[in-house]
Amino acid sequence: MGGVAAVHTEVIQDPSDGFTRYPWSDTTDYDVCVSFEPWPGGGIRGHMYGPAVRQLGVGEIKAILRVSPGRVRVKAGSLVDAWKAFVSDQPVVDGRPRGGRRTPYATNIDLTAEPAEELLGRIRELARLGWNVLFGTLLAGEEASVGFFRENLTGMLAREGLRIRFDSSALFLPWPMLCLRADDLPPSELPRTTLPGIFERFLGYRHRIEHTGDIYPAVPGRPNGDVREPVVSLNHDTGVGREIDAVGRVMAALRAQPRFTERTTHGDLIRDLDEAVFDEDLMYFWCHGGYERNGSGTPRFVIRLSDGRDFEVEDFTSVRNQQVKGGSFEPFVLLNACRSLDAEADADGAVLGHAMIEHGARGVLGSHIDMPRVFAAEFALEFVTRYLRGDVFDTAGRIIHGVAREFAERYHNPLGFAYGLHSGMEARIRRPCEDPG
Repeated sequence: MGGVAAVHTEVIQDPSDGFTRYPWSDTTDYDVCVSFEPWPGGGIRGHMYGPAVRQLGVGEIKAILRVSPGRVRVKAGSLVDAWKAFVSDQPVVDGRPRGGRRTPYATNIDLTAEPAEELLGRIRELARLGWNVLFGTLLAGEEASVGFFRENLTGMLAREGLRIRFDSSALFLPWPMLCLRADDLPPSELPRTTLPGIFERFLGYRHRIEHTGDIYPAVPGRPNGDVREPVVSLNHDTGVGREIDAVGRVMAALRAQPRFTERTTHGDLIRDLDEAVFDEDLMYFWCHGGYERNGSGTPRFVIRLSDGRDFEVEDFTSVRNQQVKGGSFEPFVLLNACRSLDAEADADGAVLGHAMIEHGARGVLGSHIDMPRVFAAEFALEFVTRYLRGDVFDTAGRIIHGVAREFAERYHNPLGFAYGLHSGMEARIRRPCEDPG
């Protein structure tokens, strides 16, 4: 037989019109996705699928949960209130603050010197309430299908190190703050009645978790970011936390990047967001923030930089909506601005973080409670410095999980579990020194 002649080929156009820009080959998929969506009649349909589920010998597991989304949100709100009470707790001895210190859980990151039994009791209470939201409310029920769903999800959550996506347009819950029972966990050397044993029950201790729901990042033009020096920004109120050492160290880490932008006013944000191509890899906010009600009574999340002017979702969308065609907005956003996530709200565009995701942000990290500044600064320092390293293992989900777990083990402080990630579990920086292979 004769030889095969070489055939010259040349690609002169992209018939997929950029379809290959989808980053499926650039990211690692989640291990399990658990979705909860409203069901006609007031219930919720639970749906669990993914590689970890297929290992059970089934493709997917579904169940109709006989509970309303509103009731679950109320229970989640009570859990958040309990965490807020923990932060503001003031132990009293003989009518005076114990040890002369006020609100020790808010003013110290290291709680190892606090009375063990007292701290243990407070963390045990948070774990009990976290279990009640998930298993005592959302997954309660005697139907066989509900029991099968609950049993398999419990077994999944009892494992460690899974990448879990909770997907719901109706329930934006504080997933890392939810808990298993001690009896649900596999045998361990840690006594279940000790503080380390209780920390093991929190989902945020056991797994990497992200929330999604109806609003997903736009398809990026740069799959998980270009290989380049990171482009970063500091958006802050210069008067917040100046006395905290970690605040200055976070700022120094950001300012050390060759492509750095600092914004301190409402006008600075509007000006730069109005650019069609908003080219940043990490957008860090350190400022006042919180939920307020507008004229219609709808709660809205606002942040304030140094000039004190409210910046809210309408400000963001009014400029980015003009840049939908031909524009790009793909940063990972850290909203370290008080309580930036609301467990009682629907996952809709009324919340700033959700609007950022809808316009293309790779992910938004925020907190479910008004985070004490000392803890918030230390958490940000660990996250920012590790994220900026650009190591192949320094994904947002891995860093968040690692820092929260580390702070619980080292400092006996559970507040890392009060941070929540909206999309972006696999987001990361890719520096030029990275091996493309």
